Amino acid sequence: MQTKLQEAPEPPTIDELFRAAMSRKWDSIVHAYSYHSQNIIESYNACSIKLDTALHIAVANSQSKYVRDIVEKTPKKDVLEILKMKNRQGNTPLHLAAAIGNLDMCSCITLKDQRLIAERNEEGETPLFLAAKRGQEKAFFYLEYCYKTIINQDIIDMLIKKKENRGIDTVLHSVIKGEHYGFARRIIESYRQLVDKVNNEGLTPLHVLALQPHSFKSRAHLGLFQRIFYKCRWCNKSDGTKNKSEGTNNEANLEGGHQGPTTEPHKPSTTFCDVLLQILEFIAYVPLHFLGICEY
Repeated sequence: MQTKLQEAPEPPTIDELFRAAMSRKWDSIVHAYSYHSQNIIESYNACSIKLDTALHIAVANSQSKYVRDIVEKTPKKDVLEILKMKNRQGNTPLHLAAAIGNLDMCSCITLKDQRLIAERNEEGETPLFLAAKRGQEKAFFYLEYCYKTIINQDIIDMLIKKKENRGIDTVLHSVIKGEHYGFARRIIESYRQLVDKVNNEGLTPLHVLALQPHSFKSRAHLGLFQRIFYKCRWCNKSDGTKNKSEGTNNEANLEGGHQGPTTEPHKPSTTFCDVLLQILEFIAYVPLHFLGICEY
């Protein structure tokens, strides 16, 4: 295979590159993308069923060095088309890089064209959405930064999963479903308008949170001490400071001095946002599984 990819008069096909990737012959693959990119594009377009390309496999296997080599050495006129190639699920290489949270690969791909962040897969998910869905917080906020500062367009549409006849879902719904509550809290602080969004099941993010199996006492088996601990709540005073229940540690001790978000009355759904933020704040910093009281 090594000889055929590098020296044969006929350029390698997509299938041959796929087999080379499965055999981890990365140097041969980099050579093929460097000198036969147009043939790779033609071979891909001729396939009726779009499977993973060699680049998809390199990304999925976290081969950051070889992914960077492929992206940088592919001729400029062909590199964007190579990076837009999708597999059976409609995922581009950037989708996969975002899903595994590899910032190096996300960076080298988006530097070629930040509009790749707006590509959607068969489920209507952007790389931004997929990063949130998999709980990859650093990848999410990196791609968010790239899109907002360079593309300079409204990013809200990129945070919503859209599929024909399947309604919508938001990154906030997905992050809460994944029980990434600290991540969810930071999303709300940036995008309060997502709190009111209803998904394809007719649920708001607060509904989704209420249905999580291990987030509340009603869904967990608590002993006497845990029931007492669970009843400790933080309440807002009129001056915006937080109270504490008698016999419990204050919020600063629990959170390492972290202060909660300030309210913004001029924005819609402020009360609803604050309620959800308080719940997520408690769960994120004092999770029940930390106490060893949840059964999985």
